[in-house]
Amino acid sequence: VVKGAVKDIEQQRLQDTTGKWKQQVVNDLLKGADIKVNNKEFKDTFKFLEKK
Repeated sequence: VVKGAVKDIEQQRLQDTTGKWKQQVVNDLLKGADIKVNNKEFKDTFKFLEKK
């Protein structure tokens, strides 16, 4: 990883007062994961995580 890129990411993280950036990172990571939700109660909540 390029040092400048790490510094840039760190800067974004520090400026992330609303948590949106962290949420975006988590969403991007989860998009790459193959998640299966079997519990009916959670199915609606996590519908956006399941691959279409």
